[in-house]
Amino acid sequence: MMNKGRTKPPAQLDSRMLSGGVDHLDYLRVQKRCIQDGEDWVSVCEELGDYNYRYAQEELKKNHSLTAKYFFMAAQAI
Repeated sequence: MMNKGRTKPPAQLDSRMLSGGVDHLDYLRVQKRCIQDGEDWVSVCEELGDYNYRYAQEELKKNHSLTAKYFFMAAQAI
């Protein structure tokens, strides 16, 4: 299948993503949606980052500060 959207930047190595703090499941989601399904790289990453950020805010409201911290970090890494 031909990719119709923006693709992964050449310098964005998989190992660099994972060592940079990208959650492993987010990494797998990006790979499937962008590489296999041809979705736009930037749109998928923004969607995942926004989801992680919203989830972190919800966890913070519940006083789950460690969980919130993890998802804030996951949001900025993607």
